Amino acid sequence: MMWLLLVPLSLLAAAFVIWPLLSRRGTAGGEQDRHDEAVRALYRQRLGELPGEAQRAGHDAQTSRQIEDELGAVLLTEMDPREHAAAAAPVKTAMPTGMLVGLALAIPVAAFVLYYTISDPGVVELRGAEQVMSLDAQTQRTQLEDWQQVLRRRVQQADDDHSSWYLLGHTELKLGNFSSAAQAFASTHALVDDDLSVRVYWLQARYLAAGGNLDTVSRKLADELLADNPNMPVVLEMLAIDAYNSGRAGETITLLNRAISGSRDPAQQASFAVAIRQVRSAMQDPPPGVQVEASAAVSVPHNATLFVLARPVGGGMPYAVVKRPAALLPLTVQLDDLVSMSPSRPLSSAEEFEVVVRLSRKGTAMAAPDDWQWVSPAQSLSSAAAPGSIPALRAELTPPT
Repeated sequence: MMWLLLVPLSLLAAAFVIWPLLSRRGTAGGEQDRHDEAVRALYRQRLGELPGEAQRAGHDAQTSRQIEDELGAVLLTEMDPREHAAAAAPVKTAMPTGMLVGLALAIPVAAFVLYYTISDPGVVELRGAEQVMSLDAQTQRTQLEDWQQVLRRRVQQADDDHSSWYLLGHTELKLGNFSSAAQAFASTHALVDDDLSVRVYWLQARYLAAGGNLDTVSRKLADELLADNPNMPVVLEMLAIDAYNSGRAGETITLLNRAISGSRDPAQQASFAVAIRQVRSAMQDPPPGVQVEASAAVSVPHNATLFVLARPVGGGMPYAVVKRPAALLPLTVQLDDLVSMSPSRPLSSAEEFEVVVRLSRKGTAMAAPDDWQWVSPAQSLSSAAAPGSIPALRAELTPPT
């Protein structure tokens, strides 16, 4: 496009130089012709008056010829005043017309080359590319495919443009091209390796491209992400699915429970809770624990969060914690070593503990005066006890008085 504009711009620049030169020459030539014609007419008139003046003045023939010669000399001088002026003025060298035309053509070419050297003309084509983040793959697939082509051309021309690589990764991910998306996010990560969102999407693309399996690179990437955010739901969900597919039901429950704690989406929390119940129901040798059936006497506040925990009698750091959206009440949860706060302090290591069911309006782990709370009597858990030997606890929550 820019090359098509270069030619007419160059011709226009040359025209601006040539036109004044031609106009100046035409104007100067016409004025000189009129001047010469007036001088000749005056000369003829004056020459016709000389005989009469010579007779009246009594000039002889030699004097009359001298007067005619002087009149002719004046005519010659008046016929070419430019040479007369040039003789009196200092000599100046004018730039040739061809050089002026060449300069006029060279200026836009030089500007064009400078523009392509310093600027980034490809950015113009990317205007509005951020919309790929909000486009729907089902209803706006054509637009996504158009941006896919634009972004692919862009990264071929500028492979250091991390923004284009990132947008291309999202475009490929939405279009279901998981391997291409993984490559795009890998290129983005190589350019900006400290971006958390890039690493998350890179892991997702690799996971989907591998058909739901985690290879060595993906596991390392997942470990790095959890080191930054131990309860990142999207990463924990992938690890939980991988653990379940490998037959590690206990690890699956632990990971999903952590994912619920880290999630702020009630729908996602409910989905993880359903998955935990399904995995527990299929376990053949579940660890000993205590079941808690929680309910509310009245309607619970909107967006409240339910915490069910086992802690030392009288208070202290919990042994095990389960977090659920209060909207799921009534519900049943199980406290055991699979939902322990720390592997070094499993619930089975406690001689006694109490169960606390607390409904938090703010969704924070710290207790507040307006929380709904129920506390059980002291409980004990024997590592040798058979599952179900401890009756289920029934906790009914009421608003604080």
